Parts: sequence; C-alpha cells; structure tokens
Amino acid sequence: PFVSNSDEFKVYYNGEVRKLTEYGVSRYYATRYLLFFFIYNQLYVFDNGKTKMLSSDVKNYAIGDSIVAFYNENTEVSYVYYKGKTIELERALVGTPIKEFKAGDNICAYFNDNTKHFKVFYNGELIDILHSNNPVKFEAGRNIIAYIDESLNSFHVFYKGKIYDLEYYVPKSFKVGDDMVAY
Repeated sequence: PFVSNSDEFKVYYNGEVRKLTEYGVSRYYATRYLLFFFIYNQLYVFDNGKTKMLSSDVKNYAIGDSIVAFYNENTEVSYVYYKGKTIELERALVGTPIKEFKAGDNICAYFNDNTKHFKVFYNGELIDILHSNNPVKFEAGRNIIAYIDESLNSFHVFYKGKIYDLEYYVPKSFKVGDDMVAY
C-alpha cells in the first residue's frame, strides 16, 4: 500500500495498482494476509482484493497477520475480524470496558474492566480464561497468549487451545513470539 503524491490511497495487488480511496488515510497497516487502514476513526480492511468498512468510531484496536480486534465507541460493541467475517465479541453496558486489545498473527486477547474477565479469541472461538479483580498483564504471539494471574501471583500460557501453568511466581519480564514465550 502507498499514498500517492495526490493523496490517493493505493495498493499494488495481483500485478496491478488499485486506488482504494481518493481521500487521505490517517494510518494503515499491511500484514502478511490483510491490509487495514483508517479514514479518520473508520476502520477498513482490504482482503482478497475487496475493500470493506469494518467499523466507524473505532477507539482502540489490535492488528495481527490475519486478525483485527476493535471497539466501536459509538455502539459500545467490541468485534474481531477473522477469516472474512466480523464477529461480535461483547456489548458494553457502561463506558469503554476494553482499554486494550493485543493480537498475535492469528489470536487476540483482552481484559474487560466491567466484567473483570480475561478472554482470548482463537480459531473462531471466544474463550473465557480468567476472572480477576485486577487487570491482567498479557502479551500475544502466533497461537499463544502469555499472562500473569495476579490473584495467584502466577504465570500462565494459553497455547493452541490449552492453558499451561509455567511458574507459581510472577516473572520480572516476558516476551511472546511465534509459538513461544521467553521470560
């Protein structure tokens, strides 16, 4: 993707240049499989040669190779776009309950401040991982989410649909990559 000298947003795709919009984009992200871009607070995806607006009024979001999670501030609903579909994650009753999403290549996670639940979206499924009165510190990679459970003072990994207890103490630091975590 690129912004032309005349502020048109274009993409080189399948051997040709296509104009996606005549308007300037505020930001854009090219991943291995998808192209995401914003016109003001409107989030768009370019997927398999087609452009689709995913949402207006996007407040926060996280982008991976084949996934994006985002929160629509106007409707107070959070969504994920995965495998060509926009899937509703949660509706908020009050305020902005999801302050931050984190995404790996094919996975995303978030903590809901209102319900106090930490959740992971993986392989088309939303999985409730943990209920905690404290916000959860977490990082995402491909197929993996590493997180700290402060109520137990412990360190865990969600990997390919299963939860593994790594340590019964909180690490000083940790990093997540493709199918691995280092701490």
